[in-house]
This record gives sequence, C-alpha cells and structure tokens, in this order.
Amino acid sequence: METRQVTQVKLYYLCMNGVWDNAEGGSIAAVSTSKDRLISLYHEHLLPQGEGFRDELNRYRSFKSGPFYDYNPLPDLMENSQWVHGLKSDWVLEDELENVKRRYYFIGE
Repeated sequence: METRQVTQVKLYYLCMNGVWDNAEGGSIAAVSTSKDRLISLYHEHLLPQGEGFRDELNRYRSFKSGPFYDYNPLPDLMENSQWVHGLKSDWVLEDELENVKRRYYFIGE
C-alpha cells in the first residue's frame, strides 16, 4: 500500500457582488489565511452609514478606494452561508498558495 502526506492551508475569502454585475453575480474580492484580518480589512474600507455616494457613472459606492471599491457591501459576514456572497473558507494544497496569491487580492496575516 502506498501512502502520502500533504500539507494544506485553510483560506478565507470574500465572495462579493460587483457594482457592474447582476444581483446574482459574485466573485472573489479578497483572500487571506486569517479570517480576522480579512474581516478587519473589509470594515476598514467600508464607508460609514450614510456616506456612500454615486460616482460619475451613477454607480453607488459603499467603499473607500481600495480592494472593495468596485463591490457592493455584504448583508452579513456569516461564514459559509448558503448564499453565493459572503465569507467562505476552503482548504488548498500548500503548493497552490502562491497561485492563489497571484490570482486574487491576498491579505497576509
């Protein structure tokens, strides 16, 4: 019998709806190995209630300039909800972590 051991990394990611997408659309806005850091960055960029604005193309903006600027805010950050949008988690092979970092906005610990 052959066996092997693999090392995996737990990743957290925010799947959000873009201001240019239809309501059902969602894409990965940011990824991190730290759930707390990802949530913290989300809240750091979210504009205070009532300070959202319409840009020159009449798109409503809820975030400061940065990684979430082109996204709509999430109704909640409940992990792994049944909805497409929200905070999600998954395991990836450690060897794939560099590919994830290149493909998505990655927030280190």
